[in-house]
Amino acid sequence: MKNFYERWFMMLKKSLLYIVIISSLIQLATAQLADRRVGMNLGSLRELSQEWMFVDAMKQCRPWLVQDIAEQNWSIEEIEIPQRSDGYPTHVPFWNGVDSLKVHTQMFRALPWSYPGGVYTLIFEGSGEIQLELDTETRSFTLADSAHSFIVDPTWEGLHLTINRSEIDDPIHNIRVIMPGFADNYETQIFYPKFLELLQPFEVIRFVNPQSLNEIRISRPEEITPVDYYTQAAIDDTTNDGNGLAYEYIAQLCNRLDADPWLGIPILANDSAVAVIAQKLRDGLDSDRKVYLEYHNEVWNPAYPFSLGGDYINEQGMAMGLADWDFMAGLRWYTLRSLEIFEIFTEQFGPEAHRLVKILTPQAGWLFTGEIMLDAYEDPLINPNNVEIDALSIAPYFATETADNIGNQGLIESITVSEILDSLENAMHREVPNMVIPYSSLASDYNLELLAYEGGQHLNAFQFEDDTLLYRKLDDANRDPRMYQIYCDYYDIWYENGGDLFNVFAFMDAGSFSNLYYLDQDTTTAPKWLALWDCVIDTVVVGIEEQNVIPERVELIGNYPNPFNASTRIQFDINQASQVSLSIFDLRGRQVSSLIEDKYYRPGSHFVEWHENGFASGIYYYRLEVNGVSFARKMLMVK
Repeated sequence: MKNFYERWFMMLKKSLLYIVIISSLIQLATAQLADRRVGMNLGSLRELSQEWMFVDAMKQCRPWLVQDIAEQNWSIEEIEIPQRSDGYPTHVPFWNGVDSLKVHTQMFRALPWSYPGGVYTLIFEGSGEIQLELDTETRSFTLADSAHSFIVDPTWEGLHLTINRSEIDDPIHNIRVIMPGFADNYETQIFYPKFLELLQPFEVIRFVNPQSLNEIRISRPEEITPVDYYTQAAIDDTTNDGNGLAYEYIAQLCNRLDADPWLGIPILANDSAVAVIAQKLRDGLDSDRKVYLEYHNEVWNPAYPFSLGGDYINEQGMAMGLADWDFMAGLRWYTLRSLEIFEIFTEQFGPEAHRLVKILTPQAGWLFTGEIMLDAYEDPLINPNNVEIDALSIAPYFATETADNIGNQGLIESITVSEILDSLENAMHREVPNMVIPYSSLASDYNLELLAYEGGQHLNAFQFEDDTLLYRKLDDANRDPRMYQIYCDYYDIWYENGGDLFNVFAFMDAGSFSNLYYLDQDTTTAPKWLALWDCVIDTVVVGIEEQNVIPERVELIGNYPNPFNASTRIQFDINQASQVSLSIFDLRGRQVSSLIEDKYYRPGSHFVEWHENGFASGIYYYRLEVNGVSFARKMLMVK
């Protein structure tokens, strides 16, 4: 009997130990999942963008094109427009010594049937004549300070607006082209609701593209885009007009989303311009908002021929004698200038400087770039005031060479989408850990966070970018359901190997990098978006239950409690990434609720709540469909 009790006591001790261990593991796993912090990179603001940031389409119009009054030319380049501080012409027509000229612009260009139709509203101030045409009946408007309604039937042409005449003593300005449904509240509902809805889950919004950071040449405060500038669009290659989104709108959008902005400081910005940017953010942002701050964007990247980038920083570094090798000198000078910018922001934010997240951004595939920057960071000649930084940030893209390898190996015609995805998946598992793990260790050595300013697959061809067949196959690969699991695995590698905040690239309008292709897209048709939702965002909510061992088969487990009163929880298992639907039916076979509609789920155990929402007591059936195969069970509601 004594031995029996001893054995029983030992078993009890082991059981308690197992419970403690399992409880600890669950808490650890849940904490790790809850740390899956995620941000989003916005696309460029352009007239042909699918991202409708504003309900006022004029804020996203193409920078002015110049046209002769006789309309013999669509656009006359290198013409200086006599402009007010808000970008509107001081008068129209104006004379260039040869022709009498006017200005025109476009909105929603090359977006066939994918922007809202209906009743738009035109409002403007000043004296003159405005003409609208293309996707609306050609009409002219001369009455200022009135709401003019016009009907839009969307095609690929978009809207075309021309200022035919603008009086010099009272020039036309403050033109608004309000989208349907917002004529009465556009001044308070500044941002398009669907745009806000899709961005709601992200705690950080990166504005490098809306800032037009890789193109702009802002150096002085007066070159920073005013909040009342006629367009907030990216710089135009033809007119060289536009300096990107005003910092006031960046602040307003982040306040509205309850998100923190991630900004790059223009590469040529002098100290006064940096101070003004800091002031605008300090004064415009809510007091609980952080500011993620980096100097420019990928200054080391030779793939930006339209950017000053590496040439500029290399020249600065060599001029100061920071190294004998120009590339190293440039990285050291980049670090120096970053620290100077951080000091200016710290001074402007004063007691609120703790809100700043100061970041250095080396190249993900070149660990030595991070080592050079951090060595410079600790050099008293580079950092005499001991400015502290908070994070390293990389862009762990994978499969950068995959597309060009297809062309170089003569496989463009024969390769299948499945084979492209095989290559992509292999590259992801091979390349990403080799970037994340060393950088995580390096950041840890300096007590820094490791962030991702961008990242994802890189199925872009450089040598074969004009090959339409390759482009189509790469596009099909990007939209393929297999992307769901590839991206889930990718995010797992990032977060499980020391990565913190990950800024997805990109929201939409970024070609093969897009998670969505247009604002009103059905998100269940976007596997990369679903992977982001299921494997990053939703992990904070579902916790450890979504991370079970992969089941051996697909199974509809059942619901609990059953019978139930107000709500019940339905569990199902799937053994591979699958397209799932889950519906509720009454005894007559009528569908009364759709809990899941053709959504991609990763392998594992999943749980869905059904709330009774006024349904009568009785028997109901729930049907699970996984890749076309159905499973059904019944449940009893008792009130």
